[in-house]
Amino acid sequence: MSFSSRFLVTAVLWRNALFATVVVVFALLTAPAAWSQKTFSQWFQDVASSAADGKYVTGDPPQIQTANPEISALQAAANAEGMSDSEIQAVLDKINALSQEALQNGRSADTQAQGQSGTLLMDLGVVYPGFPYESLFPVHNGCRVEQEATIVYPNPMPLHGQTIVPVPPYSTRKVLMTLQYPREPLNAYPKAFCEIKVGQLTSVHPGFTSHNYTCDSAKREYDIVVALCHGFGADGGGGGKPKPTPQKPGPPTPDLLSASPCERFWQTGIFTPSQDVKIPSYCLDYFRQMAHKLFDRFLQENRAASPHAWAWVPTGAAIDSLSLLQIMTLRQQIVADLLKSIG
Repeated sequence: MSFSSRFLVTAVLWRNALFATVVVVFALLTAPAAWSQKTFSQWFQDVASSAADGKYVTGDPPQIQTANPEISALQAAANAEGMSDSEIQAVLDKINALSQEALQNGRSADTQAQGQSGTLLMDLGVVYPGFPYESLFPVHNGCRVEQEATIVYPNPMPLHGQTIVPVPPYSTRKVLMTLQYPREPLNAYPKAFCEIKVGQLTSVHPGFTSHNYTCDSAKREYDIVVALCHGFGADGGGGGKPKPTPQKPGPPTPDLLSASPCERFWQTGIFTPSQDVKIPSYCLDYFRQMAHKLFDRFLQENRAASPHAWAWVPTGAAIDSLSLLQIMTLRQQIVADLLKSIG
């Protein structure tokens, strides 16, 4: 091939490559335009679900960040809908309330991003303020050389333990962890209640490389879940292991006595494991079924009477992509809004 022919082929290839690059860049620049096709209700549901998962909570200490493209797009959709300033402010207040709930449950954009690699769940059960609760956390080393695992404990959940853990080859060490919420005054709450708290614990070992052996590094995240109960008048009962003896807030209803762990979890917010239902994540399918009943059917009249006020609640297929924690957070806000509307 002559020099001029090679030059011509090269020029054509460069032209095609440049054209392809321009097309890709143009597609990237125009991709946000697809957002405009979403309705206000779709935006409200999407942003509300993200807020319930802590997407807009970032930083250390964690704070709610409202300067976000999705929230801006939600405001633009509300304006396009012809909503008033007070109505738009109510929309932003709802996103803030859901973000506050996520923040209180220990969810943030940081924990959300880490969870994408596969977060495990560790349920520590029911705890009462003022008493220490001990549990063992397994740290595994699959390498043929000793590894020093690093454990990062959740914040602000008051869970503490050893942070640097030497683990022998092909073995598991169980690390003692202690959870203790601050003691509360006896009459701090007029009514007894329990709330779900979630924090993320991370375990990392660095791996090892030599000229003839490589052991990959490893990182695992755990959602630590507890039911923190307030206002039950728990009493440590003297020395030794603390023995919380909560005052009975009243006999359970017959329906609650015969309910399954997932049914009780939905009704009370307290998870009590059974032989078949050992951890809260087993209840995800049940929670989604109940969310369809509450979000889709029960709220139909409310949605018809005040469309903008209830547009944030996910409906239909959107419910089937929600996590357990998102459903719990959204449900709490729905109940709070229903109680406000009653009285």
